[in-house]
Amino acid sequence: MPFSPSRPIQMSKAPKDPDMHGSSTAAIGAPVRTDSGAVILPLPWSVAPDLAPRLSLPEIELVAKDELHLTLLSSADADRLDSATGGRDAWRALLGAGDPDAWRVTLGDAWWLLRADKAEGPAWSVVALADCPAFTRFRARAAQATRDAIAADAPAHVTLYVAGDPRGIGLPSGAEFERCRVRRLSARERMSPD
Repeated sequence: MPFSPSRPIQMSKAPKDPDMHGSSTAAIGAPVRTDSGAVILPLPWSVAPDLAPRLSLPEIELVAKDELHLTLLSSADADRLDSATGGRDAWRALLGAGDPDAWRVTLGDAWWLLRADKAEGPAWSVVALADCPAFTRFRARAAQATRDAIAADAPAHVTLYVAGDPRGIGLPSGAEFERCRVRRLSARERMSPD
């Protein structure tokens, strides 16, 4: 069964929650700062319910990520924002106010195979580009607050599959996305096996 690219996320739980694979219809959660210092929006498995445990591509075999999230700020970008604003939780002020649908995320059908050379060896990821207007506004505010030390053009994306590094590949800017792109996956490659 093919993945439905236009299903909006309906709920979210904190990272590493053992029940995260269950289904739920609660409202989506709020962004959080992780132990590593990154700012993420944890996502439920319902965003990609038909993911196969493995994805075999001509270039590499990948495994499904053990959790799903949208990265708002890498730990390095969060540190840049902290330095520019003088506070560890400055990112909270940039979130925007009140709208319960502000952090709605819709995955698109553009899935990209990425590759990056890391100290531990090559890392591979398959990411789905996402539509999240709140992400775009947040990144623009972060860029402005840091006088463009943070790139406003980071692509909103969700890492679905990984190989080589279970964390995936960070994409803090459009330039980094361009540098790591190998190719776009076909519709057939995005389908889970029957």
